[in-house]
Amino acid sequence: MMGLSDRQKGVINKMGFGGLIGFCVNGVPEKLAYHVVDNFDAHSMTLNLGKSVLLVDGGFADIEEARTLHPSLKEWRACFPPTSYIPPSLISAAIQNDKYSDMAHFHTDFSLLFLTTMASS
Repeated sequence: MMGLSDRQKGVINKMGFGGLIGFCVNGVPEKLAYHVVDNFDAHSMTLNLGKSVLLVDGGFADIEEARTLHPSLKEWRACFPPTSYIPPSLISAAIQNDKYSDMAHFHTDFSLLFLTTMASS
């Protein structure tokens, strides 16, 4: 989370994660992991962020529908090598390079990197 541009920090603030800016993240700090567990409501599939709530969509999709990416995700996916797995290091490198013409791609990168980090801890 170090070395982010001002526009990246702005997007992170709008997402409700401004408190994470400045963290040196090599993993998930224990206090943060406990906070997420304590503030996650499995019934409503939401994470209480204080002033807002993050909806965690646990829905299911038809297999054929799931194989067809939304056009915006196809565009985002084309930014990475054509493999079945995008390592977090590539997403982190894209964030550090900050060559986003569309901040929606940064939003996707940040969200995936955050969720990957949280899930791996």
